[in-house]
Amino acid sequence: MSSKRNKFKCRQRGFSLLELMVTVAVLAIVTGVAAPSFRSMQMRSRLTAAANELNAVLQTARMEAVKSNGRVELCPSSNGSSCDGNDWKRLIVVAKKGNVETVLQEVSLNGKGIEISASSNIGNGNKIWYQADGLVRVGGNAGSAHHQGVLSVCIKELSGENARYVQMHMGRISTARRASGNCGAPTNF
Repeated sequence: MSSKRNKFKCRQRGFSLLELMVTVAVLAIVTGVAAPSFRSMQMRSRLTAAANELNAVLQTARMEAVKSNGRVELCPSSNGSSCDGNDWKRLIVVAKKGNVETVLQEVSLNGKGIEISASSNIGNGNKIWYQADGLVRVGGNAGSAHHQGVLSVCIKELSGENARYVQMHMGRISTARRASGNCGAPTNF
């Protein structure tokens, strides 16, 4: 009788194969459901980071114009030294004093899937500039310049809220979320 008591008192530790299989199955289901959400979250984060970096570059150009009491341009560049590009993913900030141009900053917004396009009034002269008064000018030459413009930062692969608009109006720069669906040029406001 005493040997039977000892058998019941001695319990085994650990878990069974069935418990392990159930745990692994639940983990696989949770991971399968969560993985697409993480990818979407990562793309949204990349989109917001690119829009914020573009906003910071515009703020830098504006402050540099006020500080130097002169004209500072922001424009696409193919070589990093002149305003000769069409792709807004590679930009330069150029200070202009008379006929002298000095590149202050070169920026590459090369996140995977990022597309940047300009509203039509920016595309006219393909540049954005600030004068010493801190007000933005976009488009053609000084006589035909507008005081507002929009740059769209977009990821096509992202569904819903796939664009951020970096808006410039007078001296103010703001970023807004847009659920545009496509990555075309934004409209002027």
